Amino acid sequence: MRSVFDGYEIRSIYGLWCFIKNIPTFIKWSHQRIHKGYCDRDYYCFCYWFLEIVPDMLEELNENRHGYFQIDENGKVIHSFDEISDEQEKIYSERYGDMLKMIARYLRESTEENCSMKNPYDQPLNEIFAAFEKKYGLTGEKLMSTEEKEKTRKTGEYPYYSPSDVPAEFLEYEDIWQKHWEYDVKINVHREKVRKVALDMFAKYFDTLVD
Repeated sequence: MRSVFDGYEIRSIYGLWCFIKNIPTFIKWSHQRIHKGYCDRDYYCFCYWFLEIVPDMLEELNENRHGYFQIDENGKVIHSFDEISDEQEKIYSERYGDMLKMIARYLRESTEENCSMKNPYDQPLNEIFAAFEKKYGLTGEKLMSTEEKEKTRKTGEYPYYSPSDVPAEFLEYEDIWQKHWEYDVKINVHREKVRKVALDMFAKYFDTLVD
């Protein structure tokens, strides 16, 4: 389970200030987990919590289990109390363990952080934005007109610029951005596919996830 401190790294004075400011919240979350088994932070993004926690739980179940459920070569759970040979027992145990590991692997594969498919256009797109930021600022504020600067001074709202606003300097931006988007679509399709496989298996073998 994620620590209640995740995401609060102390790398600067501001980070230390944020950490200290949120200590009462950390205590609240810890108290909730002790008494309820989950805290507010866990259900703020339930899908993320599930994909982060369940694979670890499945792997620990496999590593520390004392038994197994009989699964035949077609993936069907067998409910039988008949005596079996040591060799058949080993086969059933390995098959059950493989099932647990497969669900965990597919669930991890469906996350952005652990997906084996990586967008080959990430780096060239990041390089373009880095060059843009170096010349025009994080939000392109150096491209602001006098009127926009005055409006920002009054409202505190900054307009956002991107390399597309200076196409003559970043000729390849539109092409790379389009290819990046198209490849992201392919990655998302893959992630949804493996997540469906994992959840279908999770439902199929749900009653066997005990020790």
